Parts: sequence; C-alpha cells; structure tokens
Amino acid sequence: MSNIFSYFNKSDNKNIEPFFKGDTGDKGTRGPQGPKGPRGNDLLFDSNYFNLSNDKLSFKLNSISSWVDSNYFDTSNDKLSLKVNSIIEKSQILGPVFESPTYIWEAYNPINIYNSDIFNILETVGTTTFGEGNYNSLWNNRYLIGIANTTKTYDKPTNYLRIKLPIDPNTHNSVFLQCITRDRWSTINMFICDPITKIPDIKIQSRTNNHNNSGTTGNSSFLGPYNEIAHMGYFEWLQFCIPKEFIDKYKTSTNEIIISVNAGSSGPNDFHISGIASCPNPHGVSTLSAVDLHWATNSGNGITWNSGSWHEEAISQFDVNKDYTNIRIPIASANKAVYIVHIDHGDTWFGSNPRIYVPRYSNTEYFNLSPTIIGKLGMSIKGRALYREPRGIYLPANIVQRGVVTDHNGALQLQIRVNMNGAVHAMTTRGWYSEQAESL
Repeated sequence: MSNIFSYFNKSDNKNIEPFFKGDTGDKGTRGPQGPKGPRGNDLLFDSNYFNLSNDKLSFKLNSISSWVDSNYFDTSNDKLSLKVNSIIEKSQILGPVFESPTYIWEAYNPINIYNSDIFNILETVGTTTFGEGNYNSLWNNRYLIGIANTTKTYDKPTNYLRIKLPIDPNTHNSVFLQCITRDRWSTINMFICDPITKIPDIKIQSRTNNHNNSGTTGNSSFLGPYNEIAHMGYFEWLQFCIPKEFIDKYKTSTNEIIISVNAGSSGPNDFHISGIASCPNPHGVSTLSAVDLHWATNSGNGITWNSGSWHEEAISQFDVNKDYTNIRIPIASANKAVYIVHIDHGDTWFGSNPRIYVPRYSNTEYFNLSPTIIGKLGMSIKGRALYREPRGIYLPANIVQRGVVTDHNGALQLQIRVNMNGAVHAMTTRGWYSEQAESL
C-alpha cells in the first residue's frame, strides 16, 4: 500500500493516518506508521474516507480532494483521474535519447591523408581542400582534419565537404560532427544531397558550438552520439537531426545518405573535424545553441548576446519588453506533436516566463513555459547538469502543421513568437531544442 500513499500530497503536514482505525494489538500494523492492529491482519478503514462493499474497497474521493495533489489529479464526481498534460513528459523519460551509433570515428590515432579509412567517406568539392590540421601530431589529445576554402554561407554552398554515412532507414537519424570548441567558434552549415547528383538540395540545419572560452572540465546542455556530455574540454559534438521524411527521399539503395558541410556565415572561414558519427534519433531531437540563436544561423530573429562563458556555456538573452516574432526552431516532423524547450541559465532562478505563440496558428492563443514539459532530453539535463533548467511547451500535431515553415532552403522549422512585454527580467538561454512528443 505504500505505493498508493506516494501519490498523496502531504506538504501541508497532514498525516494520512486518519484514514485508518484500529485498536492497539501485539501484531500487525495499521497503515504505514500507525499503531498495531488488533489481530495482526485486521485493517479497519474510517468510513468517512472509504467505502467497503461487495468485497471492494474504494475512496470517497470528494472527502479527500484536499489531500490529493491537484496539479496532477482530478477528484471531481468522486472519480480519480490524471491530468495528463501536467505530466505529459513522463512517457518520454525512460531509456537513452539516441540509439547506438551506426557509424562513429574519433581521431585518437594519426591520420594518413592518403590511406586512412576516414577518407573513404569524405570528398572535397569545388575549391574546398583538406587544409591545415593535426594529422600526425596531437592537439589537446585529438588529431584533426582541417577543412579549408568552403563557401561561407548559411544558404546552399558551391564549395563544401561531402560526407557519406550509413543510417537507419526506419526512423529519424542524427549526424554528429566533433569540432574544436574552447578557443573558437565552429559554425557548420549542413545540407542533404541528391543521391544521384550528390549536389546539396535541402538544408538540414546550421549549428554552432556553445563553449568558447568556457573552461576544460567538460559540461554541456547537449549530448553526443553515445548519450555522453557533448562537451569534452577542447572539443564538442554538434548534433544535426535528419528527419525521416528526408531520409525516405534521399537515402541510397544501401541505406546511406550524402550530406554537405561548409562554414557558416558568422564563424571562421575554416574549421576542423576530430569526430564523425551517425545514429538513430527516434525521438526526433534537434538542438540549437545560444550562439545559433544570437546569430540567427537558421534564419528569423537574432537575440541579444549575454556572455561567452557562464558555467561552461555561452548564453544569450531575450530582452525585456521586446517581441521576437520570428524565432526558428528545427523540428523532425511537420505533422507530429512536439515539445519546444528553452534551457534557462540557472536551476533556481529564472529571468522570465514569456508568452509563446505559434503565429501561423494564432497570435492570440499563447503558451507558458513549464518545467514539467521537457521531454527525454530535458530529463537528462535535470539529472546531470547544474545551472541548467529546461522549461518547455507541448504543441499538438494540428498546431505544428499550421506553424511549420520551409522557406529557408527547405529546412523543416517551426516558427514561434517569444513575447517579453511586461517581463521584469531578461530571459537568458543556453539554447533551445525540439523533441517529437509522439511516435512515428
């Protein structure tokens, strides 16, 4: 019966013992901490709270409504029911965020540019070359492949690195690139390519690291391909979600995809790669760093810069009394329910709780960020990381269908509006993510 008692709210210092009656005896117990019952097995129930008829025991729920946590339960009409929307994330908290990699390479060994296996999946296009890198000497415990002379753009490139990777054809996937962090920004623009022409066709996402000048101990709001912390001191895994509908269209006959990567407009001209991975992403997780939001690497409104290092991550902010009408969040599906989640800079103090709109659906109906609607990735953040607090909204499929946009080179995005009018403090953020809230 202890499992039953765990569902009651005793924050008002009430004890659950008044539910039970029984005389003191030598054996048995009366409730979880009550006096012993008369014969060891008898458990007598207070008729003010219980019905015992036809060999069935039931609560008189109307009489105990004040004892039940109303955030999660409804006791109206003498029936006990869950408020599902209040605990909707509970269905998403078990198991890993990403499944085991279908491919992974990390540069722990010297790289021979002529015959290392990694070059079987890499190809330079146009003016792009394998530039300066640490092919035969370690740089902070990693070897590095330099990528030089790509088209510096968030749009479709003409000069780029082409990568072929195996994927799981039955679900969303993730591609991870391990890039330098700590002492520079690494901004990567990714497209999926036509399997025949191998030319970039649809944009996946642009992604920037979040750890410039942020220490070497390693902490992150996001995860790598083994569900490990994405930040490893001088290196960071950048995650890109490949929606299943893109995989259905662009996969090869051998269940591979071809992607292009180039330097984004806001970062340096060249970048370095020390790891590449692909893995199933069944929950359709797609992430944005605070830097991505500041630079608007995926189109839409940029937000204000705050700090390059606050507890090992950059933070940007939504300013007081400002209405951000076009914030773009990458999503995995245009017709599935989704969590849209903001990662606050702290875990005990929050700058604000703005009104969140989906303007293509409605500019009058709004949502407030909730610490209980955070999905599987959010539960991972809460379980391992200090100074990080995910808060999100749940959008059903019909709202997602209305709110999706594909006007940025075909990238699958949700447009949201963040209204800070009337806020007392700015809302600082480590990043945002989306996560599909229903199965494929």
